[in-house]
Amino acid sequence: MAILGRGIAVVEHVDSKWIQAVVWNKCELRIARKEILWDERNMRWETNPSSVSHTKPKVMSSGCTQLRQEG
Repeated sequence: MAILGRGIAVVEHVDSKWIQAVVWNKCELRIARKEILWDERNMRWETNPSSVSHTKPKVMSSGCTQLRQEG
């Protein structure tokens, strides 16, 4: 799934309301399913950084901090 302007997140778990994903193999994210849309032109699932909340960093890194500050 693409987080626009930030990178690609790998989905780890999905339930009826939330998706748990990891970006840069370091930051765990929680995203509401209703915030994710299919982009037909790019043929991928996408969301805006403002739709993302951090659950916990796997390993604190500057990339994780950057996503938190800009997102």
